Amino acid sequence: MHSTSLDTEGVLNMCYTLAKNTGVATGDVCYNRLKFRTFKVVFKTLKVCRRSLVDVTIDGASYKNSSRFDLYGPDAVLRVQSLGDAITESALGSQLCLAFKAPCNTPVQLAGPGGSLQYFFADSQK
Repeated sequence: MHSTSLDTEGVLNMCYTLAKNTGVATGDVCYNRLKFRTFKVVFKTLKVCRRSLVDVTIDGASYKNSSRFDLYGPDAVLRVQSLGDAITESALGSQLCLAFKAPCNTPVQLAGPGGSLQYFFADSQK
């Protein structure tokens, strides 16, 4: 579940509430590894957005210094890494928020046509 808002300074805030995926079997190896430790979250975005990142927070704690962009042609990925124990099973219900200023302060400008931001979680640096 996510929410999107634009503040008075024109900063786009996209927040995701972490929830357990009830469609995954509890014996699934990947699910069990992510359940106990998530090393990073990766978001697919556009290259032009690399200088628009204002902040990345989990329950209000900043992870901007643990974030970086990797560029791939016109696209980019934003890696929010070194999360340690910030996202574990006990963190369900926590909020992960991204804040972007212009020129990437709308979902379409951030994610491209359709405005749906693609992301994935990983349990290691790789």
